[in-house]
Amino acid sequence: MNLRFYRAPLLAALTLLTSACREESAEPKEIVIGFSQCCSDVFREAMLFDMQIESANYPNVRLVVRNADYDNELQRQQVAELTRSADPVDVLIVSPNEAEPLTDVTVDAYLRGIPTIILDRMINSDQYSVAIGADNYQIGRTAGRYIRQHLPPGSRILEIWGIPGSTPAVERHNGLLSTLGDSYRVDSVHGEWQPNIAAERIARLESYDDIDCIFAHNDVMALAAREAIMRRDSISGRRIRYLGIDATYGVGLEAIVDGRLDASFLYPTGGATAIRKAVELLQGVPVEKNVRLNTATIDRSNAQTLIAQAQQMEDYQRRINRQREELNALSVRFDYLQNSSLAIFCLTALLIPILIYALYANRKIRQKSRELHETNAQIEFQRRELTLKNAQLERASTSKLRFFTNISHEIRTPVSLIINPLQQITRQGNILPAPVYETLKLIIRNADRLLKMVNRILDVSRMEDQSEVLILTEIRIADFLRDVGRCFEPLAQTRKIRFTLQDHSGNAPLTIDADKIELIFMNLLSNAFRFTPDGGEITVRSTCDRDWVTIEVEDSGCGIPPERMAHLFDGCFQPGHPSPAPYGLGLGLPLCRAIAEKHGGSITVESAPGKGSRFMVTLPDRQLGSQLSDIPSVYNGGFSRPLLGLADALPSDAFAVRNLE
Repeated sequence: MNLRFYRAPLLAALTLLTSACREESAEPKEIVIGFSQCCSDVFREAMLFDMQIESANYPNVRLVVRNADYDNELQRQQVAELTRSADPVDVLIVSPNEAEPLTDVTVDAYLRGIPTIILDRMINSDQYSVAIGADNYQIGRTAGRYIRQHLPPGSRILEIWGIPGSTPAVERHNGLLSTLGDSYRVDSVHGEWQPNIAAERIARLESYDDIDCIFAHNDVMALAAREAIMRRDSISGRRIRYLGIDATYGVGLEAIVDGRLDASFLYPTGGATAIRKAVELLQGVPVEKNVRLNTATIDRSNAQTLIAQAQQMEDYQRRINRQREELNALSVRFDYLQNSSLAIFCLTALLIPILIYALYANRKIRQKSRELHETNAQIEFQRRELTLKNAQLERASTSKLRFFTNISHEIRTPVSLIINPLQQITRQGNILPAPVYETLKLIIRNADRLLKMVNRILDVSRMEDQSEVLILTEIRIADFLRDVGRCFEPLAQTRKIRFTLQDHSGNAPLTIDADKIELIFMNLLSNAFRFTPDGGEITVRSTCDRDWVTIEVEDSGCGIPPERMAHLFDGCFQPGHPSPAPYGLGLGLPLCRAIAEKHGGSITVESAPGKGSRFMVTLPDRQLGSQLSDIPSVYNGGFSRPLLGLADALPSDAFAVRNLE
């Protein structure tokens, strides 16, 4: 084909195609959003991160950030720079360090016709476009409700303020007092939002003995206070309940999961909301002037889920940033082609390849834009799915707890009806043969022990919602273990099992809930006798190490297979295997773990098939009068077969039928 005959029409067609490409690929006008940040901390970094994620949804949005680092005068200068220059920003977002110093310069921007958004902290004026922030008063009330739920009236609360006189600090304090009233003692320390200042002022306190709860206005101050207390008084440090505000990923959520914080109250950053409102203002969409963000209580029940969600969001952000970089690179290439139209006309031989490449680049840009929007839609879908699953889990847990409690109540009545007539018979012991009389006494003791166990199980069932308060008494370790062991001495003699108690604690005192701790060792010894052959050996050993007491129950029994060790303390492990399964069937071991953890301790096991097992119960060595009700209970028993587990808690001879002749 001779192109000379088609040169003029071709050039005309190329001119039209170039114009069409320009119109098709023309991007919307760039929107410049100026953000004046008062300081840089974990919460502020999370706020900026949320802004960056939301900005990725708008290809024409450019975010300009200025950080004042707690300097009021510097922040005034930065706001003036953003709004009074020859090329001012399209929208101004301000998060003031303090209200009064930032009021006039912010109002000036608003009067200049720049849409102005006040984020997190207010100014002393209503001349702004939109105000976005959490309801700090409601956050204070939520914290007060949490304290009333977990601490008795008369407890002392030490409140660590932010900057005195700042709007968030005052509102949080007032909300707290409105809920606690006069039933609780509330003292204050000013941490000025900074962990080093909070730690310094906490360290100046003479004593921490009467402090029951630390409530700080952010998570980092709460953690700093805990560290300062633990350095001076670790006993009080472990007793005190620590509450914070923010629940940010990277600090607060992780602190809740690892037990350094008991709870935190979600303080939404509002960063994403601010970007959306800025775009809506420029688009002429009606926007509510005051936008309040909701809060929520974050504890160990939901912190791990939020961490997983935040990690997923972080991954999505990295992918979005990578896609935007690719998009920008393609946009640069495409812009170069557009600005080179004259050269294209001169280089007719290259027109068609260049035009094809331009069309390809434009298609890639639109493809990347679609992928970006699809990614954001996927994020929203997964967030809703997580919320639904959390609600379902909570309903299932409530139903499980209600079922187990009802079953336990059903057991108590018939057991009580058995005990009463037997007691009446034993009162006539003078007319009964001695063997019959002794057998009836044994039946009554075992029935009474069963009733006690049902009552204890009911108590433990309440640990799941932390409503249980331990009844503390001081016991002597060796005497306590000796009393428990007496129940098993007849069985040991009958089966020729060497049953010994080794006390290396010097019969030291220990403050515990004796009834509940007794249930632990009744379970462990019952299992030990059950799985130890005749002529074997069972040893109970007690030791003291600084602030901890360790009690071991070691046997020479059949041991535990490795595949069952990971699930040994789970409720109703091995439902598909023949009963009884060693150490894994029923309520016994899950109850032991729940009781130990309620005391602030733990239970572990070492075992191997054919070599026996050793269970180790570790308890804190506490003084009489310690408040253990503030120790969070971690109890995931999963009682799907509660009745079967009652047998695990009784010694084998409890069901023996003796020959009375």
